[in-house]
Parts: sequence; structure tokens; C-alpha cells
Amino acid sequence: MDDRAIPKSHSAHAKFRYHQVMPGTDIASMIGNAVKLWERGSLFLWALAIALISVGVLSLSLGLYLPDFHPGAWPVWVLALGLGCLILALFKTYQERTIKTLVFFPNIQQSFWHHAPQTDGRKLTQIALRGRMTNVSNQPIYPSEVKLVRPRSRVEHKILMTQEQGGPTYSSNFAVPPGDRGQFSAHFFVDGFVGAPPKPYTVVISVCDQLGHWHRVRFVNLRDPGSRGTK
Repeated sequence: MDDRAIPKSHSAHAKFRYHQVMPGTDIASMIGNAVKLWERGSLFLWALAIALISVGVLSLSLGLYLPDFHPGAWPVWVLALGLGCLILALFKTYQERTIKTLVFFPNIQQSFWHHAPQTDGRKLTQIALRGRMTNVSNQPIYPSEVKLVRPRSRVEHKILMTQEQGGPTYSSNFAVPPGDRGQFSAHFFVDGFVGAPPKPYTVVISVCDQLGHWHRVRFVNLRDPGSRGTK
């Protein structure tokens, strides 16, 4: 019986069942899923790639050493999917480390660090950093995360804030408009005493925007405010 003998309602039902059984044939859906994975960031892609490759290799190994274990072809497809995620993770990592949406200008005069012993006996160092930044992208940028690169000490507390456009308020919820400038402030309390006042100290931070792009900022020759003017 050819297709012309099949009623239209049956033919439509068959097509519907075909798409249900083989969702992978929907190219738009595959592209949409890839975009969602891309937007999750490189860390998620690395974890997914390692998990898929591990499952695929383990299944193939069991098939070689266990005569009663017959995994079929699915481990090969899992490995292929894992390699695809691995390639995406490599490209995403490269993008996060090279593409810049913000240009930072540290304000050394308004930044400082100093030893801050606590009443409970703990030894902490406070680091307060200020500066301005320019949004060189075509969309609003939210500085959303900050890491302390130098000193390599355990961070007890940290906060990153951006100044409101046209106002005095600082908050972690303010964005920098496209092509505009904004002020930022970053504060850290780290474990232990770092540096040796009155000698100046260089602090390095890394700031991430909402798109996953990291920006490294150096604050060179910061001084303890208690030792300013001391040589």
C-alpha cells in the first residue's frame, strides 16, 4: 500500500509519532539545547563532559571484561556527546578569559589595606579597593562576582558593589550602561596578616560579569593608611 492510500488523519498521526520517537531530528531543538549549555558557563560544561566521557569509557571497559555485559552502541554515543561538551568547554573557557566587556581603572589613592586584629584573637587583613570601569559592550553589564588573586589567602568575607548611575548609592544590583562609566568598590577580609607595613603591597583581583567574562585588575603599591607618609 502506498502513501496515497493512507487517510490524511492517519498520515498526520504517523508524522506526530515519528517526531515523538525521534526528537533528535529537530535541529532547532538541538541548537537551543546547545545554546543553553553554552550560557551555563565553562565550569558546567567541563563537569558534564567529564561525567559523560567517564560513563562512556566505563561502559566500554565493562563490555570488554565482562562477557555477560552487552551495552550495545549507546556508550559510543555517550562518548561522542561527551567529546562535544568538551569542545564547547574549551571554546567557552577561551571566551571567558579573552573577551572583555569592562575596562577597569584602579583608584590607588582611595584604596588601602591594613592588619585588623579581632577581639577574639583572630588575625585578619582588611583590603578595600575602589576604582572606575567603562562598559565597552553593547549591553548593560553587571559586575557579579569577585575573586582575590593576590594575596593567596583564605577569604573570610568579600563584597563587590557598583555605584548607582547619577547617585551616591553603592549596591551589588547596579549595572553599567553600554558605553558608559561607573564606579566600583570591593572589600575583603582575609585570614592572617599579609604584607609588612609600612612597605606597599600589590593586590590583584578578578571580576566576573553576568556573561561569565573575567577581568583581572591590579592595584599596585597600596599602602596601609596608618603608615601613609612613613618611609
